[in-house]
Amino acid sequence: MIDSSPGLARHLPLTRRQLSVLALIVIAGAFVRFYQISRPSLWLDEIWSIEMARGQGSQHDQFVDGVIRTDQADITSLATAAPWWKIGSHLQLIIHPPLYFIVLRWWMDFFGSTAGATRSLSAIVSLFEICIFFDVCRLLHGPRIALIATALMTLALAQIEIAQETRSYPQLIFLGLCCCDALVRIELFGATPRRLFLLSAGLIAFMLTHYFAAGAVAAISLYALIRLRGKNRNRVIAAIAIAGLFTAAVWVGPFLEQMRTFPDFNPGYLRENKSHHFLHTISRTIKLPLQYFFGETRGQQIRLPIHIAAVLILLYAIARLRTRPDLLLWLLWIACVIGWSAAQDLAHHSRILDYLRYTILASPGVYVLVATIEFPRFGPLRSAIPYAAVTILAVTAGLQLRKGIPPHMDCRSFSRYIDTHAKPDDLLLYYYPSRFASPGIWYLCFKYYSPESQRPWLTLRKPPDAALLAQLEKRQSLWVIGLYANSYGPQILPGWHVEQSFSNDTGDACQMRYISAPAVP
Repeated sequence: MIDSSPGLARHLPLTRRQLSVLALIVIAGAFVRFYQISRPSLWLDEIWSIEMARGQGSQHDQFVDGVIRTDQADITSLATAAPWWKIGSHLQLIIHPPLYFIVLRWWMDFFGSTAGATRSLSAIVSLFEICIFFDVCRLLHGPRIALIATALMTLALAQIEIAQETRSYPQLIFLGLCCCDALVRIELFGATPRRLFLLSAGLIAFMLTHYFAAGAVAAISLYALIRLRGKNRNRVIAAIAIAGLFTAAVWVGPFLEQMRTFPDFNPGYLRENKSHHFLHTISRTIKLPLQYFFGETRGQQIRLPIHIAAVLILLYAIARLRTRPDLLLWLLWIACVIGWSAAQDLAHHSRILDYLRYTILASPGVYVLVATIEFPRFGPLRSAIPYAAVTILAVTAGLQLRKGIPPHMDCRSFSRYIDTHAKPDDLLLYYYPSRFASPGIWYLCFKYYSPESQRPWLTLRKPPDAALLAQLEKRQSLWVIGLYANSYGPQILPGWHVEQSFSNDTGDACQMRYISAPAVP
């Protein structure tokens, strides 16, 4: 009776069996999230998060180009960090709100800035995310579906991967689900001052965590307008408006400064020059649901017909909206979150949807849709699809953890190669000709993993002038470091010869030796 009557189940306490299953899910979630959490190398964005949490902004973006330095400031060290309350006023050159960096800083003050310490924050928040997700699903759909959906979220490789990164996405999903929980409780039990305060406070924290919250806030507002009535609707809309006004009052000034200083709203790695861009956007959108289960890399390797089949299964769930109004919140959630990114993909002729982090906030809705798929005529097998999905994810997660979660970029190996092979007096020349990606990002990476290095260094965004070339020619060897450094090195340093080079997914590093000045024609 509980399974088939969510309206009754949400008023009943959980049984001992249900609590035991939930406890096992959370324990499994803790294991897969903390297993070898510090083994993969931090990648550039994670190290950048640590830098931002120091309260001094993106220092790696602010180096003066063309100046040879002998000091190597450690811009990820807490020893020279500013107070945490300085974080909000030092977010130039980016467009992220401050809340995640503030929370990360509080965490770092207690546990340090190592990979294991900073990633543990994401893992723990991800566990809270599982618990709040279960509560929302229990209220809307009953305990059985809630347990299935929670198991899917727990075992999804996409969730495991973001839970092992020093990034804001677990916090974003957690706060979004907290807002859903408050809204659903208001719908079911009434708009008390406490619930309205929790909704408004949750929305403020949600919007101050990441700008990706915009689509989800739209979904929450639409749901309130559609589902609520009378005083409850008026009070919820007022709470949403208050949250929006408070967030604007706190963040409009800094955001306008960020807009003024941000280098490029359509960076090179997002641009797409293919024809029929609309069709590519549709194709990327179709691939998202399976990526929410199997992760970005593994999900993109699945053939398109399988993606289409998965979408058709989800469309079956959507078609039941008339008989399952409890799915409305998740359908709005998916449509608004993915629609927000798809609109940007189309407007900027970019490939935003190729990067799962831009839409990962929509993933809980997909897990719920799969959990609710039933075929009553099949009797005992009516829920075969959701149970099969849980089994497949459990096997896939086990196999992936056995091999280890691969890092986005192996910054550790990259930095250690340079530190091992470069001589103490070799110059490190960080070069990349881009408005968006500062060459200082490779300095940040190298310094995090080689904090004791004190080699001379400089950054460049354009080829050196004659005066700088004359200074460089006084040195026997130097290292050009950055993206495509193996190609750029010989182009910007005439008369220099490549001695050795190293490349991985972080970038390139090539040692160059000065031979002679180029012949004058």
